[in-house]
Amino acid sequence: MRVKTTLLFFLALLGIFSCRKDKFELLFELPLSSLEFNIEAGSSTLDTYYFFFDNVPTHFEELAGTYGFEAADVKAILPGKAFIRSIFGESYEDIFWEIAVQVCPEGDREFKCGKEAFYWKFPTQTLGSDFDLVPNEPDLKEWLTEDKVNIQLWFRLAKTPSQSISSRLDLRFNAVK
Repeated sequence: MRVKTTLLFFLALLGIFSCRKDKFELLFELPLSSLEFNIEAGSSTLDTYYFFFDNVPTHFEELAGTYGFEAADVKAILPGKAFIRSIFGESYEDIFWEIAVQVCPEGDREFKCGKEAFYWKFPTQTLGSDFDLVPNEPDLKEWLTEDKVNIQLWFRLAKTPSQSISSRLDLRFNAVK
């Protein structure tokens, strides 16, 4: 039994380390403007809440030019870092069930439009006044090289908040070669 367990453990490690991800060279970071939203006191745990941020400027051309690159030099634009922060320092405690951030082409306001760039689902985890989201792996070059995009934030609550929380969503993407 011990030999089988050791062999299984070795094979699992071998599988983990043999998986190869493409290595990208970071050309520059592409931050979007901070997006503000409010979580209302007494919000229901039965609903899904959607916030639409229309016509968010990407500033791709200016940033690429600043770093000496053109759109053709960029192989992909991948989700980098995203975080949600309480503007006035209120704690989020354990109110969230799940959160997702969708990047959509300009003008698209469908629910769960575009591609999911960031995600978070750790129910009952206690949070402070800010926390990071987990990046997904879609290539968003098609939309983030345009002048503007639409961003959709949606979330479900695990617990009804006792106070309103003014919040800010910050998004950064990686232009890679």
